[in-house]
Amino acid sequence: MNKNINWFKLSIISTLQSISLFLIVIIPLEYLLTEKYCLFKVVSSQTKTIVFLFSFLIVFSLNYFSKNFYKLENKLLPLIVILFFGVLVGNKKYCQYYNSLQQQIKIFKVNDGQNWSIQGMKIKIEGRAFGEAWRPGKVFIGNMELFVRSWSADLVIAEQPVPDAFLKGGLYLIRYDGEKSNKIPFRIRDPIELVEN
Repeated sequence: MNKNINWFKLSIISTLQSISLFLIVIIPLEYLLTEKYCLFKVVSSQTKTIVFLFSFLIVFSLNYFSKNFYKLENKLLPLIVILFFGVLVGNKKYCQYYNSLQQQIKIFKVNDGQNWSIQGMKIKIEGRAFGEAWRPGKVFIGNMELFVRSWSADLVIAEQPVPDAFLKGGLYLIRYDGEKSNKIPFRIRDPIELVEN
């Protein structure tokens, strides 16, 4: 009977710790990968599941093999419960904030990583919240406006006109409502450079 109670306590405490650890890891990870560095549009549920399983395995193993676990459990349980509920409240606030970020126009990738173009070249811009196809916005490199060939909520195809000058600048979008996207470093190259190389 005592052994069953110990296993039950171990399971409950490990679950609370695992969920807390998972949220402490996944919240900054998701924000950095999708919002700060724009490496992914979203962190997949499969990735989140793997992070949770690793969190559970680490916590359960540490608790199971700890010689002092059963001595410390009564002292640590209130702290673990407080941490758990604190992390849940923090996660709720983060989810509200993160959901509001999803409405903001953002570029994730341009030309599959190629950050330059020449006149007449198509420029593929991937991101989110660009707006509806029937209300296209504008695309700029610095102050030069590009021709928009195709517009959808997460993909824009633009074409570079003949430039007044060859320059380095930020490529960005302006949505139909005037909201501006983040800027991606971009270069307008002289076609002669390509011939010489």
